[in-house]
Amino acid sequence: MYESRPIELFWDNNADLNAQTVTALNSGGFRGRPIALSQLTNQMVENEAGPRVVCVQGRPGMLEGHLRALRDVLGPRVYLILRVDNSDLSTAIAGVKSGVDDVVTVDADCKVWQAVAASARLRLLKYESYVFVDETSQQLLALVERVGASE
Repeated sequence: MYESRPIELFWDNNADLNAQTVTALNSGGFRGRPIALSQLTNQMVENEAGPRVVCVQGRPGMLEGHLRALRDVLGPRVYLILRVDNSDLSTAIAGVKSGVDDVVTVDADCKVWQAVAASARLRLLKYESYVFVDETSQQLLALVERVGASE
């Protein structure tokens, strides 16, 4: 069930979102939603849960400190993707050093986005799962779910 839902991907509106990219995102299991980075950080401050998967467009000369600051604002629950030009190796390296979760190129195909979606789903599942060791807690959770489903 969890794998059948599309993942909402907050897409840096500075990045080109053409038909080919949308097709690759959709086949990978993402649903792109363009948003300005300023709105994104404001939304993260206002709403603690906030967006879960964010794709930022890298620019030549983008500094590691800038990416690290963005990573700190978004927090560990957000799966951060850096999208770079094919020839922009320095920004890709800065992204990896600063802690982004994935780096993709502007012409990434469906298979690349599928791999990114699989990694993002693991992160989301990690933060949305409940793990109970004792049997009583498991029974209480099952009871709460049944009551919630019946209402």
